[in-house]
Amino acid sequence: LTAAQVLDKILQTKRIDKSDVQVLAEKVNEDWKVTLKEAEVLFRVNQILKDADDECPEWIEFFVGCVSRLLVMDMNTPGEIDEPEGDWLADMFKNYAVGNSAQEKLVQEIQNTAGKIDGRIGQQIKPL
Repeated sequence: LTAAQVLDKILQTKRIDKSDVQVLAEKVNEDWKVTLKEAEVLFRVNQILKDADDECPEWIEFFVGCVSRLLVMDMNTPGEIDEPEGDWLADMFKNYAVGNSAQEKLVQEIQNTAGKIDGRIGQQIKPL
């Protein structure tokens, strides 16, 4: 299956499995970079999954890894979330909020790895 086919399958079934995550990971890792557009697609997928994310720990690990790599481990502001990144993340949580395990673990990961969190998300999430 292609990444597009996997996304279509997830949209239809509202479920994800380990093989789906592997296909998505191959697509994201083609250039070893996660773009804002790719990360937004992941937020949309996570919203579709809602609590079904718990059925696939590989999804949670992939989602958290991709988004935190994009925001915290980027080359422009390594180890911190700058204002544009924090504003973008606040928008993602507002637009695609489901409060599932994947989103909760993302917040924990950001708190644990970012020394500084700016932007609107910094008003909601503080580094540990």
